[in-house]
Amino acid sequence: MNYKKQIDYIPYFANDKTEFCKWISGYPNYDDRLGDFINSIYETDLLKKDYLDDINGKITDKDIIKAIPTSNFELLKSILTYYVRQERFCDGIWAMAAKEKVFLKILYRLREIVGQ
Repeated sequence: MNYKKQIDYIPYFANDKTEFCKWISGYPNYDDRLGDFINSIYETDLLKKDYLDDINGKITDKDIIKAIPTSNFELLKSILTYYVRQERFCDGIWAMAAKEKVFLKILYRLREIVGQ
């Protein structure tokens, strides 16, 4: 599969001036481009159903972010799925992942793995 559309978000996530989210009455109001990125992930095969099992079985120190630079393709998909799906349980995790450059690190690793 071609992940160029997702990899093209690297400059967006690399820009330190981007405001990814505004909080309104305690709820995140995400930048449209961040929403577009999340939607683009759903258009790919990058999401995994068994992502938590994969993460728990392969990341022993529970530091998911540290595992990104050395992850293989399947583990990287699990990490990305974790950050995409956990928004349902933890309001604002997309904002944290964008601000802390987690999505950027994932996209750099994806580009490295797939060579696009």
